[in-house]
Amino acid sequence: MKKAEAILDTFSINPPVLVVDKNGDGSFQNINATSVLTDYANYDQTPPQTTIQLSETQGNNGWYRSDVIVTLTAQDEASGSGVERIEFSLNDGQTVKVYTSPIIVSQEGLTKIKFRSIDKDGNEEDPKELEIKLDKTKPNILANVPLNNGVYLLNQDIQVDYSCSDDGSGLESCVGLQDKDTKLDT
Repeated sequence: MKKAEAILDTFSINPPVLVVDKNGDGSFQNINATSVLTDYANYDQTPPQTTIQLSETQGNNGWYRSDVIVTLTAQDEASGSGVERIEFSLNDGQTVKVYTSPIIVSQEGLTKIKFRSIDKDGNEEDPKELEIKLDKTKPNILANVPLNNGVYLLNQDIQVDYSCSDDGSGLESCVGLQDKDTKLDT
């Protein structure tokens, strides 16, 4: 049985050696490499790692109340080849872009950002994903017009009635100056 083995020491500056048993008799011969990777003392097999930082006004339950500034940074291991580029995509990866400066998320609702880094040896980080929730619109409060089109006699009790709504992040609470369903004396 013919057999070949490659010996690759990723921490050595020496080129790899290919060892071949040409006759299948267990007698191995070294074959010198005709191509040698150079430029780096070590062979980089580890992808870089990307971190994300979000800044601006955070509201309740992970929602932001103003445009969100997204900053991506990447770092390769100390003995690695270095970061070639950071890639990102907004809203399910329809378009992949190279990151060059902070990203501003200004569209209300949910925005997914996917991101990863690639080093100079082509090692690709597994994509990471983060959902940014943005609601810049204040909730609405609606005072419901009382019966009789709001015309009341002096010293007549009227019932307080209002409702609240929020189409973005939802309501934390709905509280007015007077408790709902209490009576006011005119």
